[in-house]
Amino acid sequence: MTALLIEGAAAQAAPARPGLLTREVIAAQWERLARWYLNGPEDDDPITWAAVDALAPHLPEDDRTLWFEQLFNAIPVRDGDVDLSSLPPDERDPDLIERTACEAIDEAIEHLTGGAR
Repeated sequence: MTALLIEGAAAQAAPARPGLLTREVIAAQWERLARWYLNGPEDDDPITWAAVDALAPHLPEDDRTLWFEQLFNAIPVRDGDVDLSSLPPDERDPDLIERTACEAIDEAIEHLTGGAR
């Protein structure tokens, strides 16, 4: 049963046309998996983490965890799903916050896909 759930999570992150793993397709895989983690299972769900392991077997477990956490934490910030009122007024620039979150997402995906140097 767990194997089927892992395959299902990985399938959600799979490209529409195998063999065409462009940077955009790979980034979309990671973003779908992060959104599934944010909106679906309970925290520390082993199925999600098995899918992360399957998509980034080249990274040590600690690195996979670090970069996936950066990815799923930055998505709601980029999408404007955070309350800025708790920030000091001079730090509430939504454009800067969005840009910083986009950079964090790009960096995480680069590391998760093995493209970071």
